[in-house]
Amino acid sequence: MVLLSLLAGSLGLNLYLGLELRHRPGLASPPGRGLQRGEVVEALEMRDKGGTIRVFNFRGEPTVLYLFRPACPWCKRNLPAVNTLEESVRGRFRFVSVSLDDSGVTEVFQDESARGSTYTLAPKAAAFAKRVPVVPMTVALSKDGVVLETWAGAYAGDVKKSIETYFGTKLASIRAAMAASP
Repeated sequence: MVLLSLLAGSLGLNLYLGLELRHRPGLASPPGRGLQRGEVVEALEMRDKGGTIRVFNFRGEPTVLYLFRPACPWCKRNLPAVNTLEESVRGRFRFVSVSLDDSGVTEVFQDESARGSTYTLAPKAAAFAKRVPVVPMTVALSKDGVVLETWAGAYAGDVKKSIETYFGTKLASIRAAMAASP
């Protein structure tokens, strides 16, 4: 009987928390995690296509960060829309793609559809990678390196609409990429 009571209580608590998260999406990320609006992104050590490690400072010009992992299927399917975004913000924002891990990044560097500046986080930037709760993630930074806006997930549905509105552009569909991907 006690076990049944505990099970019923657990089910009730899970339902309550699920409804709370649906109505207050900010609770989906644990407090203190993730990149938050108004936060300054400090300089990061990153590795370029040639393997050279350099410090990348996000101050000086507005920047769009596209954060991904090479093994993420949605990150791969997102590439046509990412390339469209990169082209549409050129001249207004610097566009930087950042892989959060090394595995499979060589293939990304060789992929002709992956344009622009693509880097891998250097080992000293591991703490930054832990602050990215989901990939793909897109982050708009001011010229002072301040987070203006973040978008979590592939460029579909509400995420796509929000990015299109924010940047005043029309993104390529990821559906075409999905059909072409295995």
